[in-house]
Amino acid sequence: MLGTVRYAADGEPAEDAAEVGASRLAAAPEGWEAVSAAVVRAATDAVRRCWAGGWEPADLERIVRRDAADPTQVGLVVDAIAADARRGTRPPSATA
Repeated sequence: MLGTVRYAADGEPAEDAAEVGASRLAAAPEGWEAVSAAVVRAATDAVRRCWAGGWEPADLERIVRRDAADPTQVGLVVDAIAADARRGTRPPSATA
């Protein structure tokens, strides 16, 4: 389901895909817990891709704080960085 949203064309198709995906997750037996888990999973996957691209945790946080339109976005990224750190997949230079 997240792949459908992620790979939708920009603009209205992406908005439609996000709305359909959120509705399906909200209607799932787990309800909003499913939505929360999907968002955290997507954010953590995005953080891992940043590490693979050479980003450092402090760099990622700094750029998101600078560019985010909403403080909630910053919180989500910081939480994803922390969740990934608990899994031990941060870049080696970030854990040294």
